Amino acid sequence: MTKKYTKLIIALISVLVAFSVVVVSTYAWLTLSNNPVAEGIHVAIGGSGTILIAPDISEQADGVTYHYPGVFQEQINFSQWQSYDYLQNLAGLSPVSTADGRNWFVPTYYAAKDPEVVAGDAVMGQIKPAEAHIKDIVLSYANLPISQQEKAREGSYVYLDFWVVSPGGDYQLRISAGDSFSHTGSFLLGLPRVEKTEDGYHLTYGNDSVAASARIGFLTNTGAVLDNSMQYYARSTYYSNQYSSLRGYYEEPGMSCNNMPGDRFTIYEPNGDLHPETVFTLLGDEILDGQYAFTKPIGKDGQPVSVRDRLTVQLRNSWLNNEYGLALEPLFQASIAGKTLGSGEEKELERDFYFRYLQQQTSTFLSRGQFLPNTGMLYGQEESVLSAEQLQSLGTAGATEDVMIVELEKNVPQRIRMFVWLEGQDPDCIGFADSVPFAIGLELAGGHG
Repeated sequence: MTKKYTKLIIALISVLVAFSVVVVSTYAWLTLSNNPVAEGIHVAIGGSGTILIAPDISEQADGVTYHYPGVFQEQINFSQWQSYDYLQNLAGLSPVSTADGRNWFVPTYYAAKDPEVVAGDAVMGQIKPAEAHIKDIVLSYANLPISQQEKAREGSYVYLDFWVVSPGGDYQLRISAGDSFSHTGSFLLGLPRVEKTEDGYHLTYGNDSVAASARIGFLTNTGAVLDNSMQYYARSTYYSNQYSSLRGYYEEPGMSCNNMPGDRFTIYEPNGDLHPETVFTLLGDEILDGQYAFTKPIGKDGQPVSVRDRLTVQLRNSWLNNEYGLALEPLFQASIAGKTLGSGEEKELERDFYFRYLQQQTSTFLSRGQFLPNTGMLYGQEESVLSAEQLQSLGTAGATEDVMIVELEKNVPQRIRMFVWLEGQDPDCIGFADSVPFAIGLELAGGHG
């Protein structure tokens, strides 16, 4: 990178997700018989006091929900805050598409009685054209609870809100690869599975098509919050008189919201060159592992659009190995030592290992990919699929220089809405993927523009 960015925030998220996939067509979407279910999210963020983070606190009065920050600090664990309890009760994730974080598109499929199927122009279960998808602008398919599993199978995504503030000055926030020495950095990667063999239970790493098609997005706007949120904040136990205004306004579930001043949606695409299996784009190009294929999510008008001004691409992440194979293997063996094991206990052993034994701390066992330094240069290529050699010619960096999350103003708390979803327009969003839990880590970095 041509600019030097100071590490500001480290965020570690572990998300365990279980799902299975049923293929209905060769289009770049998939459907799920059992959704990816988020079984727990752990988040810690720190920045040596340069940038502080707070959980989102909300109050309802007279039918209005007011949002303000909790205590700003260097590290928080979202699982310790009651306002995020909904994350422990999610029905799951299934493919959707968005280019702006406000307009979400849920896929629809041809039924036996549809005229196109009757006429022989389509087959039952085939994906319908993008303009026929369900458009969700009121968070109808977001954070669906277990009680709405059937709806979640149509399409679902997850979001959470948090606040950041910059006491030290004005900064631009970006997603960062982090520091390999301190085991920080951003990543999204499927967790190794427990498998029973002739000589006992072991960890094995398989297909990672979900990691290849997953996305994380940050919706921000710099408009001042004009409702009574500041008054509620000033009366709360979390208030600090350093802050006289709040920024960032977003719709509540069930209500639509027009674009706000400074509206911005930054899409983080991890594992951009990861393709677990050979896939095909809608243009018929063969995509091999190690190449990069452009994804065009569906825009607000219902058609695929370019996201060159809001996309940051990271190259693949991978699990570390040692003389035992996976570096996690010795710890896993230690976690099951002395246990009386029966058959069919793989899922319970996984849960015990990742949640109870490791406490969701997997970041030290990962190798994180670097970022492509310039999205504009990436999109300057004429091809829809870039070879590994073409990617290497673009270079790598610790963050994408020409794409940022938001401009932070000194001592002005900024609310950020973070989304996690499976991008149905990604070419890897096809095929069969057997129950794959995955881990997410985020590090935000910033510097003067």
